[in-house]
Parts: sequence; structure tokens; C-alpha cells
Amino acid sequence: MDISQRLLGVTASVVETDMFHMLQRLYLCTPEDVLVVFSHSGRLLDLLEVMATAGKTGVSTVAFAPPGSPIAARATCSIGLDLPDDTDLANPSLTRITTAMLIESVVTTIEMQNPEKAGRRRELAQSALVGRRTRPRGARSRTRRLAAD
Repeated sequence: MDISQRLLGVTASVVETDMFHMLQRLYLCTPEDVLVVFSHSGRLLDLLEVMATAGKTGVSTVAFAPPGSPIAARATCSIGLDLPDDTDLANPSLTRITTAMLIESVVTTIEMQNPEKAGRRRELAQSALVGRRTRPRGARSRTRRLAAD
């Protein structure tokens, strides 16, 4: 599941993958905000630049990166992530699966701090989508289908 979708229940967070947008957003952040970085190599220059900008703006950083890597060293808090996958591949499967598991763990931990609020936020986000899609021809509404089951 995409991290931005998963975070809907816990925060009004922004997930950026574009370097330019990340830098712009950091200048809008406050010291109460936190930048979370996932890096399997720990050496990506763009992320190091973003983290340096976060430091200048007073934003704390949490990095999931290999211990001893430049990204781990620059983070306010570093959580060791050392995987044997080939990080030069475009889509290494082990790193993708591990990242998804880490995201799920972090979000679940945050949700457990205030489950009622997380549930309300998720319901609001889901209700905003109701009626935004067309139904396939002949399909019944989900409410009727659930009631019939």
C-alpha cells in the first residue's frame, strides 16, 4: 500500500518523491514536523541534501538506513536497515517488501497512540471517495450487497 494512503488515518502528512518538492515543503515545515527517510543504500545525494535542509529549518529527521551510512549519520534518529538486496536495481523485491513492512509498523504504532482519532480520520478520507467512481454496468451498491450477505 502506498505510504500516503496508509498515513491518511494518522496524520495530514505529505509524501514527496520529487526532490524539488521535498525542498519546497521543508521550508514550510515547523520544528514540530518530522521528516522520515527510507534509504536502502544510505548514500543517495538528493536525500542527504533534503536532510541538510531539514536541519537548517529545525525539522527532525528519522532515517531507516544502513548503520554507518551517510544518511544514518545525518539523521536525528537512525533505525538500522541493512538488507542484502542489490540497491542498484530499479525494483529490488526484498527492499520493497521490507519498506512496506516498516511503513506498516510505524503507522500502526502511531495509530495505537490514539485509535479513535485514527479511525475517524480514515473514515473521513474514505467517505470523501464515495460517489467519486462510476459503477460497472449492472453492479449493485456495496451497501445493498453487504445487507444481502
